[in-house]
Amino acid sequence: MKTINILLSSFVVVIAIITTACTNNLEKKASTKPKKEAKTMAFPKHPGTIKMVTMLDNSIEIEPLSEVPERHRFVYYNNKNFKVDNKEEAVRAVPIVEVRMYSKDGDKLVPKDKASVIWIEMYDSDGNIIDTHTMWRDGIRGGKRKTK
Repeated sequence: MKTINILLSSFVVVIAIITTACTNNLEKKASTKPKKEAKTMAFPKHPGTIKMVTMLDNSIEIEPLSEVPERHRFVYYNNKNFKVDNKEEAVRAVPIVEVRMYSKDGDKLVPKDKASVIWIEMYDSDGNIIDTHTMWRDGIRGGKRKTK
């Protein structure tokens, strides 16, 4: 009986040691496991100004960022690299640092009030076109006037 008690006591001690070792190992693994954090997107800081160029006469205006609406400061892209208008859908933002405006009638550059189309190009800091917009005068499409 004494032998059985000694064996049981030894067995309990061994179980306690194994349990402690396993618990410590699990806690260590849990603490070294990277925690998942909420995905937050940090967009780049804008340089602070946008260069506006009128291509008819190459006139340049430097607009401070405070004078430019929020939606015209960046071009936003989603995770499939498609342009999106909604900042909340974006995973990447590229600051617009230059805007070039071409006011045209046919193939000729003309003053804005005489233009049938206004073509706008937006550039990043490396000089790459990142977005374009085309605005047509009311009643004109493809350079042809609508007949009434």
